[in-house]
Amino acid sequence: MDAAVTQLIEVWEDAYRRYCAAAGPNVVETSRAVAGAWRQLDTAGELPWWLRAAVRSAAEAFEQQAESWEAADPARAEGRVPRPR
Repeated sequence: MDAAVTQLIEVWEDAYRRYCAAAGPNVVETSRAVAGAWRQLDTAGELPWWLRAAVRSAAEAFEQQAESWEAADPARAEGRVPRPR
């Protein structure tokens, strides 16, 4: 495995570790971070079609989870809590 792929895996591991420890409003940000890490892995060069599909599916699942948690938070819905970028 080359160094770039190893670094992407480490980014994913860190994001997922933070996600596992997150609670309440932090779930939105950490879900987005995990989705972003999955998206980065999707750019890791040549992947078999089935692995690319799994990576994209995982990213979409975490993005949808972040949106669901964000929509369920009244403070975010009213715009009192800024959405991270």
